[in-house]
Parts: sequence; C-alpha cells; structure tokens
Amino acid sequence: MTTNPREAQIPSDLSADRPGSDPKSDRLGYAPFAKRLAQSIAGLPRAEGHVVALYGKWGFGKTTMLNYVRHYLSELGQSEQPVVVSYNPWWFSGHEDLVRAFFSQLRARIEERKEFPSEVRSRLADFAEALSEMPLPYVSWGKLAGKILRPKPKDIEKLKNEISTALRNQPRRILVMIDDIDRLTSEEIRQVFRAVKSVGDFPNVTYLMAFDKSVVVRSLGELQGGSGEDYLEKIVQIPFELPLVDRVSIRTLFVEQVDKILTGVDPKSFNQTYWGNIFLDGIDNFLETPRDVVRFTNALAVTFRAVIGEVNPVDFIAIESLRMFCPEVYDTIRNNREMFTGHAPDNARRPGRAELTQFHNNWLDRIREISPLLEEPTKAMVQRLFPKLQAVWGNTQFGLEWEAEWRRQVRVCSDSIFPVYFSLAIPTGEISNSEMQAILTSAGSAELFRAEILKLADQIRPDGKTKAGAFLVRLQDYTATEIGLDQVEPIVSALLDIGDNLIRPDEVGSGLFDLGVDVQSGRVIWQLLKRLEAPRRYEILKQAFERGRGLYVIQKSLIVLGQQQGLYGEQASPEQEWFVTREQLLEFDRILVTKTRRASQDGSLLCTPRLLLVLNFWSEKEGRDEPRAWVAETVRDERKLAEFLERCLQSSTSFSLGDAVGQKRDRLDPRWLEVYLDADQIVSRVRNLSENMSLSDRQRRAANQFLKEYDFRKRGGNPDDPFAQDQIA
Repeated sequence: MTTNPREAQIPSDLSADRPGSDPKSDRLGYAPFAKRLAQSIAGLPRAEGHVVALYGKWGFGKTTMLNYVRHYLSELGQSEQPVVVSYNPWWFSGHEDLVRAFFSQLRARIEERKEFPSEVRSRLADFAEALSEMPLPYVSWGKLAGKILRPKPKDIEKLKNEISTALRNQPRRILVMIDDIDRLTSEEIRQVFRAVKSVGDFPNVTYLMAFDKSVVVRSLGELQGGSGEDYLEKIVQIPFELPLVDRVSIRTLFVEQVDKILTGVDPKSFNQTYWGNIFLDGIDNFLETPRDVVRFTNALAVTFRAVIGEVNPVDFIAIESLRMFCPEVYDTIRNNREMFTGHAPDNARRPGRAELTQFHNNWLDRIREISPLLEEPTKAMVQRLFPKLQAVWGNTQFGLEWEAEWRRQVRVCSDSIFPVYFSLAIPTGEISNSEMQAILTSAGSAELFRAEILKLADQIRPDGKTKAGAFLVRLQDYTATEIGLDQVEPIVSALLDIGDNLIRPDEVGSGLFDLGVDVQSGRVIWQLLKRLEAPRRYEILKQAFERGRGLYVIQKSLIVLGQQQGLYGEQASPEQEWFVTREQLLEFDRILVTKTRRASQDGSLLCTPRLLLVLNFWSEKEGRDEPRAWVAETVRDERKLAEFLERCLQSSTSFSLGDAVGQKRDRLDPRWLEVYLDADQIVSRVRNLSENMSLSDRQRRAANQFLKEYDFRKRGGNPDDPFAQDQIA
C-alpha cells in the first residue's frame, strides 16, 4: 500500500470496450462454454458450409466469448485448427461497402496462407471484383444484390461453383467470425445477412456470428415486411445462447476492479460494514452486465483519483454509481444541497419536516415513473448516504451532534464536504482532508504546528477570512479522540503563543453564529484540556502562559477559567469541574500582568489586538496608573496615536429583524478611552491625522469613527443607542 494516497494508479487493464482474451482471466464463467463451442465448430462436417449464431444481450460479453473460442481453437492440433477470418462490419458502418469489405477481409486472410493454392485466391479475387464492378458507395443494395444474382458481366454463379470446388478439396477449415452486428443500422444489418446468405453454403467455411437476437429480428422484420425470426432461421443453422452471467460473477468482477482503484486508501477510512450495506442496497442493483462493471469502474478510476483522500471512498463510489446509472437522482442531489445535507430538521431550521417530506417524495415519484425497478434500491442507498432522510422516510433522528463526525469522516452528508463530491476539487479556501491530516501529523511538535498554522493565517479565503479560522473549526472534529494526549501540550502551547497573530482586525462575523478565530482557538484548547487530569492541565497552562506571546488570547483563556469559578459575572460551576484551583488562577493572573508590563516596555503591547480589553484587564488587576502612563507616553507620537486608535477600533456585524446577512459597522466611542486619556485633548490632533497624515485604511477609519462619535456626543447623542447609528454615519 502506498504511503501517499494520491499515488494510487488508474488500473491499466481497463477500457470501456476492451473484452477479455485469455480464459485464465475468466471471471464470468464463459471459458467452459467457449471450449465446448470451439470443439463443436472443429467437429462440424467440412463438406458443407455452416452458419452458427451466438445470441446475447448487449454488454454481456459476446466479444469476450469469441476471443475465448479463438483461444481454444488455437490449442487444437495443426490439422484441426481453422483459418480464422475476423470481420467486424461496424468498422465500416456508415458506408455501402459492407459486402465488399467482407470479401476483402476473406481474400486477404486466405492470401496469407500458402496452403491455399493460387486457384482459390484468384477465384476469390475474381468473385470480389465481380461484386465490385459498379462503383461503391454510389450503388444501392438492391442493385448490388441484383449484381450478385445476375451473372453480368461475369458469370458469378460459375465463379462461386469453382470456389466451392477448390474449398472442398482444402485440408483446412475457414472460420469467419462476425461481431457487433447489433450495433449497425437496420439496413446495414440486412446487408450483412444477405452477404452471408449468398455465400453461406461455401464448403469448409463456417460463419460464427455474435449478436443480440432481438435487435436483429426487429431490424430484419422492419425491412423485410415480414417475420424477422423466419428470415433469420433460414440463414442460421446452429444457434447458441450466451450463458447467463450469475450475480456472484458480476460482483466478483466489480470488487476486483474496485480493489485496484482503492490502492493507497487508508483502510481506516473504509468502513466494511457501511460499504456492504451501500453495495447491497444500491450499487449491486445497478450492475446488470459485465459491461456495466467495466464502464463504471473505468469512470471511477479517473474521478476517484482527483479527490482521493478528500472524500469518504464508500460515499464517493455510491455517488458515482448514481451519476452513471441514475443521472436524474444525481442531478437532484447536486442541485439541492440543503435538502440532503446536515442533521434532521427541527422547528428552528428550514427546510422543515413537511417541506423535506414533500420534496423527497416528489423526486422519488419521478424515479418510479422513469425506472420503477430502481426506486427501492435508490431510496435505500440515498437514506444511508444522507441520514437526514431517515427522519423523512423513517423514525431515526440524527441530531446536530453528528455533524462533527460526518465532517471528520469526509461524508457527503456534511454540508462543508458536499461540494467536493460534485466538483472533483476542494472549494477555494477550504481545508482539504489531506492538508488536515498533514497538519495533525505535525502536532507532536509545538514549533512545527505553529509554523503550519501561521502559513494558513497568510492564506485569505474568498470570504475575506483566513484558512487558519477554517482549520480551527475543522480541528474541533478531532479533539475528542483523534488527537493523541501527547499532542495536547504542543497544540495548546502553539495556540497561546501565536493566537494574537491569527486575529485579523477586519475579520468580523458574517452571521449570527459565525464565531471569531479567538473563540474557535479557545474552544480547541478547552476541548483538549478536558481530556486531561487536573494536575496535567495546570502544568500545560502554566508553561503556555509563561512562554506564550499572545497577550489577548492568554487573557481570554484566563477569563474563561475565572468564569468557571463564578468571576466576571458568571455563575460558578461545581468546583470539581474547575480546570484550575483558585490559587492557581491567581498565579496565572500575576503571570499575565507581568507579561503585559513587559510588553508595554518593549513596544509590543501596541501591536496587541483588542487592545482596550487588555488594558482593562491590566487596570483591573494593578490599578489605572500604569496603563494610563503607558497610553499617555504612547500617544505623544502622531504615528503611534494613529496606531493606538486603530487598535481600539471595533468592527462588528449588526442584524436587523428578519435579516439573514448583517451589516458591518465600525465603532470607536471616545468614552471608551476616558479611563486612559482625555478625548478633548487629542481631538484636534486626530482631525489633523485624518487630514494630513498618510494612514492605512483601518487607521483612517479609526480616526474618522472617533471624530464622528466625539461630535455626536457633543451634540447630546448617545452612540450606544442602536437607532443612532445612521445619525452618526
């Protein structure tokens, strides 16, 4: 098994119409029949010509059977082996030269054999020339047939008798194999059978014709104006039916090819029980012929390679089977994502239960009309693929708690994974499963993990957010069991070290439940720490607080720890649920104050996101004097004043009643700063900043917002009033 799943190879022995040729590779049970058929042909009387027909439906392997017959004939003794002439009229389809092509093939093959005297070769040449004197393809079949029947300008009947006499005296039988007749037009089918009828009595010549009897009978009946069956019986002397392929053989063939395609896939991602249910419920019902297997696995070998490692292999095989055999269902799923993905509906979600039930019953009714036999297998398989439907057609409910598991297993029922199955690519800005696994592999080292996350923080998604945020959301699917306990410390340490770097000032939520990077980072930390005993939690947090550079994310972590103990306006949790003791919490407070004071001295404090919150925590723990002194010293410089305002600017998303998408707003109320500076003393400087200095976009917005809210308050307004925002703007 390859270590890189994308190294899985497309099976080289697959082709949409490549039949088998070696009976040793027989997976359909055809070899014994082919051997008996070859022996029967070799035992036919040579004094007469014979027309043998092999009847079989399209896609059941008639060409494979012919190849097997050829193989077993080649194993006979030299004197028993016939000279095999292969003629496939479909190669010449679309022209009026099928008869000429037939005799050209026969003549060319005999001319290769020295045991046939020149008399036979020359007579066949004359015979072919006689049939070809009128230029083709400009003559109709009626004229050509008349040419065969009327001995002009040469005596065709005499030529035929001479050929018959010469062939009767030859020691070798000629076997003409004619394949793919049922792929021709009705007129072309009649041409072939008239040609065979005209020469079918050549002695020492046997014709083995393979075709779908129902197709040929219908075509002959349409053109003859009578019974196609009767016409066929006048030509075919020895009919055989292709042996039926049992279901076990088709399944075996399919499984063998799928195993090749899945080379390189992690066995842990392939649930055998789930696969068995999906296969027997649905896919098995779609595979009726060997050709179905070949067509499907050929397509699968190409499409799966494009997404290997990014999809659940069982789900992908199932979805591709719908694309191949039930395109109506495939299109319905692809175009109605919200109706299939996610968990069972509740009163707060749309679409609701009634809407879902009506939608799914409607498309299932259409399938019943188009393909009644596929209704039940399709319904059963789709319910397994999309658990939401089990609440529509059954009594099983899958709630919100399942969605993390579906994402982790890269299931098609996950709303975030769904697009990969239908675009054969990872949506721009999303975290691929292979990328996820690679980063998790690095999580044993805080340094490596930190480097990987910082790379993601530099990659901006189409929605303006970073891939780091998307990664932290996905990471929560793995915190319960997939991440090893030895990886908890490196991950927590890395996030508390670089957490501030992951926060982009303008990255605000686009929905009511769109949490920021800081919140997602905290969720990861707490989910991991919950798995550890209290002493180990304390050790990891203390080390991370002491070494980490993320002042804001460390402070946010401390607040969460305090809320567990009833601080910051929250009700206390039971003491046995606290992550740290009260004494340990106070120790962490002192660590953070020390780090904040050090950052104020080395200049890094001004670079901290959510700066006002950090200053407020410092003031609460140590009093206002130090923070006020730091702010006063910092804003003396005009450039640093602009940076300070930028760090105090708050961007948020507000929602009006009925809004699905919020409106982004900036806020910077001078009253927020009054603890640290006097707004009246800096307002003129801020006006000059806005007018004269070269500022970044966010710095200019901060200065302008400060001035707007300052002026609004001077007019007696209250910027905190939500109805006053339009007046401020």
